[in-house]
Amino acid sequence: YWNVYKGAGKYKYVMKNRAMGTNPFPKFPKLVKEELSRHLHNTLFVDSVVYKFVDAKDIEAVAGEHITDHIIGNSLYRQATGIPQGSILSPILCNMYYSQMENERLGHLLNDDETLLIRLVDDFLFISLDKAKALDFLNVMSGSGNLDKL
Repeated sequence: YWNVYKGAGKYKYVMKNRAMGTNPFPKFPKLVKEELSRHLHNTLFVDSVVYKFVDAKDIEAVAGEHITDHIIGNSLYRQATGIPQGSILSPILCNMYYSQMENERLGHLLNDDETLLIRLVDDFLFISLDKAKALDFLNVMSGSGNLDKL
């Protein structure tokens, strides 16, 4: 918002930025009345935010179209499976997928102070002093389930 006020005989203004979550998202008049006006007097507040709200169904439709109707290159190859590599949505979708996998398939490995899992998008680093946990991690990640002989 803009804080416009008179000081030393001149009008002055200051741009104030404030990060806020959307749930619940306070309306600007309510924010001014209940919070800002308590501390700032003889001030004109100007809301400079452009509010844009998108329904979840619209986001799902665009994401679905992006995945299923993705065209590759000038030859118009249509991608049949997977997430389009290089897409702006690829890291987000990959993070969502791997985050769920971490919780469901790897969570049991991370219940002590001697085990560490670090992930950046699709690169994993697993450190453990427990050989059984390390082998379990390899089994989950390889999908083979038969690496117990290492």
